[in-house]
Amino acid sequence: MSAFARLSFKGSRFLVTFREPYLLGRRQEMFATGFREEAERPFFDFIRYGGLLQTAHALSPRWSLILRYGYQRVHVFNVSNPGEVSREFGNYAVAGPSSSVVNDSRDDPLEPHRGRFLSADVQFSDNWLGGDTFVKGFVQASGFERLTSRVVLALNARLGLGRTLGLEESIFLPRAERFYAGGDYSLRGFSLDSVLPSGGNALLLGSAELRVDTGRYLSAALFSDVGNVYPLVSDFTLRDLRYTAGMGLRYRSALGPLRVDWGFKLNRRPGESPYHVHLTIGHAF
Repeated sequence: MSAFARLSFKGSRFLVTFREPYLLGRRQEMFATGFREEAERPFFDFIRYGGLLQTAHALSPRWSLILRYGYQRVHVFNVSNPGEVSREFGNYAVAGPSSSVVNDSRDDPLEPHRGRFLSADVQFSDNWLGGDTFVKGFVQASGFERLTSRVVLALNARLGLGRTLGLEESIFLPRAERFYAGGDYSLRGFSLDSVLPSGGNALLLGSAELRVDTGRYLSAALFSDVGNVYPLVSDFTLRDLRYTAGMGLRYRSALGPLRVDWGFKLNRRPGESPYHVHLTIGHAF
């Protein structure tokens, strides 16, 4: 048994996990997790709680298959610009299976200098299982190449697609299940989730970063991010991408790099701030 708690001014998360190393008498790990999470997002707040069963299988030394079955209840409130009212307030549920395929050849997960990270995730929820009916897919790929003894080139691409199923369902995913962009882990010229505040059923992101080692504990970075969020998958287009660029500093700590990034909007629209500063821990990808 293990327990985890995270508290901040913007929310909290509590988990309790039971690990069974021999599932059905075989050397196969199974995890049973119960959780409760609440958070204040820039344009809505939510509370979610539920449970998850998970097992993983090594397909090869670098490839892994992860299978899950989960159930959660979600309450969304304090929504700015509600829009689709039936989807914005009250409770909804997510119930069904999900699976992931992961390939990881990075030399260091916290501070990679070479290698690749690939993952593909599919989630399905259905009202026959007790949840809203939708399907979501998310794919990401990262590559790291050491150009010199002090310079690393890092590349990342992310694609998310989702839709509801059934004639009686809203065409939009529930608010907390939608894709968002903007913030310290995506388009860094924007504040958190501000690219499309209402969120969308589709997401496209790409990033490139030059990481330069400047000393024992410090490093600098030059980066560029591109992407957008689309209300529906049918709205997906490459003609409406948002572009940002910037620079940052990192301090190596025992918990990972402490990161300060300054991101600037390259195609700023009227009424938008020209830049945003982020302070966080861990690399953007």
